[in-house]
Amino acid sequence: MENLQLHNEDCINVLKRLPDKSIDLIATDPPYFRVKDNDWDRQWPNEAAFFEWLEIVIIECARVLKDTGSIYLFASPQLAAKTEHLMAKHFAINNHIIWVKTSGMFKRQCKASLRRFFPQTERIIFATHINGDQRRLQDLAHAQACKPIIDYLVDALHSANLTQSAVNKQLGTSMAGHWFGRSQWRLPNQDWYQQLQQFVGPTLDKSLDELKAWENDLLKHRQHPMKRYFNVDGADWYTDVWECGPVQYYDGKHPCEKPMRIMEHIINASSQPNDLILDPFMGGGTTGIAAIQNGRRFIGCELDGEYFANATARLST
Repeated sequence: MENLQLHNEDCINVLKRLPDKSIDLIATDPPYFRVKDNDWDRQWPNEAAFFEWLEIVIIECARVLKDTGSIYLFASPQLAAKTEHLMAKHFAINNHIIWVKTSGMFKRQCKASLRRFFPQTERIIFATHINGDQRRLQDLAHAQACKPIIDYLVDALHSANLTQSAVNKQLGTSMAGHWFGRSQWRLPNQDWYQQLQQFVGPTLDKSLDELKAWENDLLKHRQHPMKRYFNVDGADWYTDVWECGPVQYYDGKHPCEKPMRIMEHIINASSQPNDLILDPFMGGGTTGIAAIQNGRRFIGCELDGEYFANATARLST
């Protein structure tokens, strides 16, 4: 599949043509319903009709998303609770993320004229397919695929005549079972691994970067479902509150354009290089730019011809 596919048509038509379980990550910002004065945000006669339409989109997103994929869907603060409730019918909700805008219209409000608290936030619903049983099976499959790495770590531990309990006691942690076992196995982070190397000794001679590369290679060639990718190690945002200014006006700006920093964070946290990213409501094309610049493939849909032309121009530069 090409690295970039852009569609100037209704996203529901495009979604229906996509194969089942073909998308690694969906990151999108659908209309909020009567938040903007634009026709595309006011095409439904009432809120019920809006959510009836949105559920059609969500059902198709659930169908095309891989079992190990993730979806991030933006929502207005006014309808975020109802949007999350709708999403929960078709996905497992991981987070209700609050995007706090560090600048914007709230700074120009006349407080005496307000009849409610002025919204300074937007919401992002982060969801996946995974339920408890699937997570357990995927954890086991992940450990099975990475058995050569686990064997390397366990052999180093035995060569040093050490036990998992000794590691936990020495390092003041309870993580040894994850590093040397097969239940929810994972590699330690850099700080823990350096402490392990000092404690275990020269038998643990591979660097953490070497182990990560080894893990990626093993997962690349496996036939079983992969564990869902999620990594915020080293990221500024690792909680469910993200502070970021909105996109400042420029000629041709989409009225709902999301900051590049937010879209890059979503893409890097929940996808890997060469993964396929989908944005059914591409708008100005920021999701696609973030995807391509970070080595992913991208499918974008935008119904409005002018916005589509602007997004295409931005993605071609």
